[in-house]
Amino acid sequence: MSKYTRDNNEVPIQQATTAAPYIKWMFVALAAILAVCMAFTATRVGVTGDEFLDNLNGYYALKYYADGDTTFVDYSQVPEFNHGFRHMKYYGVGFELWPSFAIRYLHLPEQQLYLFRHLLCAFWGYLLIIFTALTAKRLAGYKAAIFALLLMALTPVLFGLSFFATKDIPFAAFRTSSIL
Repeated sequence: MSKYTRDNNEVPIQQATTAAPYIKWMFVALAAILAVCMAFTATRVGVTGDEFLDNLNGYYALKYYADGDTTFVDYSQVPEFNHGFRHMKYYGVGFELWPSFAIRYLHLPEQQLYLFRHLLCAFWGYLLIIFTALTAKRLAGYKAAIFALLLMALTPVLFGLSFFATKDIPFAAFRTSSIL
């Protein structure tokens, strides 16, 4: 038993017990299975309605940053953005730059653009789930981490958004990692 002082009183607390080794391996195995499931599912996700606009936004943002093309600054020149989407550049292009970058500089085939987007977003969704589980592990041990991992992975909205929500999922993953 160790002691700590709070309000000038010594209060005994129990040492945290070490988790059984099989619990740790169960967590690692479930995390690996989740990674495979998410990668497999990402290849089967269809294209959502606004992904075309997100890609276009990333394309013009990359042209602005790489070439100095000012179309990104004034979307009135782009017909696709004239129906209420002119302010999309303010919504954030951090994620949207990566697929355009991969096509332009890594020579990714343009036909694989949406597959790359879905795999990249699934990666961030996976990190969100893992960081949440590791936070639970830090707070309450590996059993809580397994529970958090399963709870997050089996939540339909979170699992589904992990393949195409290019703003919310990376933001949530970064936020969760900052807590850890």
